[in-house]
Amino acid sequence: MQELDLGGYRLQYERHQDEITVTGIAGITAELLIPDTIEACKVVSIEKKAFMANRTIKSVTLPKSMREIGDWAFAHCDMLKEISLYPNEIAIGKGIVLNSDKLAKVNIVCPPKEAQFTKEELSQLACLLASTLTVLDAPFLFTPHLVGSTQWLKQYETRVSHFLARDDMEDYAKTVSCGEEDYESTNLDNFLSEKRKAKVRMIFVRLLGCYALAEKDRDAYMQYLRQHMPPALENETWQVVRDEHGDEEAYFEVMAQAGCITNDNIQTLIADLGQTRAQMRAYLLRYQQTKLAKVDFFDSFSL
Repeated sequence: MQELDLGGYRLQYERHQDEITVTGIAGITAELLIPDTIEACKVVSIEKKAFMANRTIKSVTLPKSMREIGDWAFAHCDMLKEISLYPNEIAIGKGIVLNSDKLAKVNIVCPPKEAQFTKEELSQLACLLASTLTVLDAPFLFTPHLVGSTQWLKQYETRVSHFLARDDMEDYAKTVSCGEEDYESTNLDNFLSEKRKAKVRMIFVRLLGCYALAEKDRDAYMQYLRQHMPPALENETWQVVRDEHGDEEAYFEVMAQAGCITNDNIQTLIADLGQTRAQMRAYLLRYQQTKLAKVDFFDSFSL
């Protein structure tokens, strides 16, 4: 194994004839930039488990020469938020970002000119491409060279529809038989709640990555979010935003646009936050004063 000093950290690699395989990292960095060439040889692959369980990497940029990412290469990377790569065919192994739950975007670098995507559309597609691995468990859709095409979108929407249409009880019997000692996973209420949270996460991804989203689908997704807000006992929409995205205003905005924040629940939401999540609390207070207060004012004139 050899190392390349990249200033602050060293990239570990192996040379196989005229090609380079990245095998790991020595040192600490938040931004991992893998070069196109090392020793005048193209960097073409990442070895399995190369960066598994890394706790500092937040972003990864892959070279145009990259052809293969091995099993679990970026699995359990707690801080990983985005990956940037070129729109090429890339063979991926099993669970390359398994349990890297913060991964929100897979950015396309230098998309082909004929694609003609705007900057905003590329950002939306980055959300969708990431979700093929993090939420949908659909690695067959992780095709950077096809993302955004009519055929890709059709397959993506079909996968999302199947995911959201699943019976929440699906696989419960299997979970019980395999996890008798694990109360959290086998308790029926917890199991069903986790299923609903998974659907809420998927809906947020699609509403944030709203490229080519049909109006009927948007309405159905927003309705699901509203149905799972306080005062309902099944309030997974609120739990996901509060616990996982409490400092991301984009999620608050989607929640507001979906009609999830109302006069019936605003005080409950604010009280539930207590003194935590200052940004979310400030947003809710501002929303109450600027949006809901207007509704109250005009309601006072009703006979």
